[in-house]
Amino acid sequence: MKGEGESFILHIEIQNGNDKTMPVRMLRYRTGIMAHYPKEEIHQYLVYIGKKNLSMVDHIHQKGLKYNYTIIDMHQVDCQTMIAQNNPDALVLAILCDFKGKPAREMLHFLIQRLQELTADNEKQFREYLSMMEILSTNRDLQQILKEEEKMLSQIKQSELPSYQ
Repeated sequence: MKGEGESFILHIEIQNGNDKTMPVRMLRYRTGIMAHYPKEEIHQYLVYIGKKNLSMVDHIHQKGLKYNYTIIDMHQVDCQTMIAQNNPDALVLAILCDFKGKPAREMLHFLIQRLQELTADNEKQFREYLSMMEILSTNRDLQQILKEEEKMLSQIKQSELPSYQ
């Protein structure tokens, strides 16, 4: 990747659970990358999407070794940041973010509605994104609310059909 005139390697890991060995794993990944690309700068990020609160550390500090990487905790990311992207992929990830006190049902209704708008008339694409959202909803215990919102959406669609009486 290039960023502001310099090239670097971007390493992103997605982690679904707390793992006390993660710093060692990230260091191992870094040294593997360094072995293949010794002259490249490396930027490492761990994106935590797990259900439980983040408890992993982002470093190893021992005598003779100081190593750090960046952790992005999706629990802490403002949902509006993802919504503002106007991108179906970002909307799917928004289900993992901080709703900033807004009711979950209201947020999920908005996310589904916006996802439908962004996928326009491509029903297959909409269903694929909705399926991804369903999988991620389990990480925030939102699967029941999401199912209810999906059901309501399908009922609304049926009532819009000319044959609906």
